[in-house]
Amino acid sequence: SAAQSPDVFRKGASAFIEACGRSHEHVCRTTSQRLGVTPTQYINQIRIEHAAHLLRSDDVAIETLAAQCGFENTGYFYRLFRERYGTTPRRYRLVHQHNPF
Repeated sequence: SAAQSPDVFRKGASAFIEACGRSHEHVCRTTSQRLGVTPTQYINQIRIEHAAHLLRSDDVAIETLAAQCGFENTGYFYRLFRERYGTTPRRYRLVHQHNPF
């Protein structure tokens, strides 16, 4: 559950491993066995899901949003977002953002 915290996922896999309170090897092995992904892939999934939530509910610039989710490289953020949602963050926002008026 610590991985769901913005304070953890913004800092990446190393913060996730630290929050687990176990050795790096143990966390990598357990994450792989239980979730089928590496700690980095798991954290990136959480980051991208959080970004999608923000895109639906906030008007902040996409570059700023990517940084808020822990992505220092906007291009990498775009690539992971497209892999997960099949579209760019901008198009996702246009389709999913709810306008109350």
